[in-house]
Amino acid sequence: HFFAHCFFYRCCFVRSRPSRQMITVAYPDGSRYEGELSEGRKHGQGKFIWPDGSSYSGMWANDKPHGRGMKTLKVEGRRGELKEEEYDGEWLNGVKNGKGRQKYTNLAVYDGDWRDDRRHGLGELTTQDMRVLYGTWEADKFTGPALPEFADFRREHPSYDADAMVTLRMKEFGRLCKANSDVYLDYTGAGLYTERTQLLGFTGLLLGNVLGNTHSINSTSERTSYLVEKAREAVRSYFNAPKEEYEVVFTLNATNALKLVGESYPFHGGELVYLLDNHNSVGALREYATKASTPAKVTVVDVHPPELRARQDEVIGMLCTPPPPTGGRRLFAFPAQSNFTGVQHPLEWIAVAKSHGWDVLLDAAAFVPTNILDLALS
Repeated sequence: HFFAHCFFYRCCFVRSRPSRQMITVAYPDGSRYEGELSEGRKHGQGKFIWPDGSSYSGMWANDKPHGRGMKTLKVEGRRGELKEEEYDGEWLNGVKNGKGRQKYTNLAVYDGDWRDDRRHGLGELTTQDMRVLYGTWEADKFTGPALPEFADFRREHPSYDADAMVTLRMKEFGRLCKANSDVYLDYTGAGLYTERTQLLGFTGLLLGNVLGNTHSINSTSERTSYLVEKAREAVRSYFNAPKEEYEVVFTLNATNALKLVGESYPFHGGELVYLLDNHNSVGALREYATKASTPAKVTVVDVHPPELRARQDEVIGMLCTPPPPTGGRRLFAFPAQSNFTGVQHPLEWIAVAKSHGWDVLLDAAAFVPTNILDLALS
């Protein structure tokens, strides 16, 4: 058998079927094919090697990878070094289709479904630092966990950008993406810090500045004071809190903040009302109220099954009572969301209480991680 082809300059033939031969073909550009041919085309089992050392070994059909095969691609790095990218899986008419495993030059690995050279279907991506992303993919983008509930969520919320959320997760919360990492849900107890925006950002702030005590008068102190005031304004802006009505005080935690309230609030001759499902630290205010020079009246509003909510008429009725004859101040404390039951109490209580002369202490620690709190509307 002889083949006339402008790219062939050396052919070796071995025993073969009449229409398909196992041969070695060398090309003028330095590439080489070793395998089966059919009617002059790569067809069947074979290996093609490019001049730069890249290769494909597997099944062919009509000169294209088709079926099971492995392609190793040599890629030049930023510094001129050669790196390898490898795909081992199924092919259809020269592109990745079906099941396959891709090793990237950055050492990340994707193992799963492919369509038209893109990750599409069910798959798992393991990054170079062992972060794992498992779920469904569409046109090379991660669309979410492989859960029926998430599929229902996507149908109900088509504008949800899963790819953007994945990018945020891997950029700012990469420690949650690592293999065998924790699943963190306790945002009521403490929110997770972001790795780049907060951790690296704050480290950069400290490394790039000399900060002094705010109580001194010098350039380093002024710089610190500026940053503190900037943080206060950011908090006011986030909660839409009017400056003439709200002051921002930074404390160690909610317990410490409530301790400051207990120590400074004028309870003498006044009244304290709080809900039973308030945080324990709110309940501790009664110690300050009852030990005032003229002990304040303390009332605890009960919650009732099955949802463990306070009765609306009971709360409103209590807030509408006339002030004490002593003329003392009155403080109403309640959680926007209960730490114990998850129940969200009506924020409308704030306006009702204020209209009847009450000061309001709102425990928003469990509420704000997943809800918008607009203090201008309260």
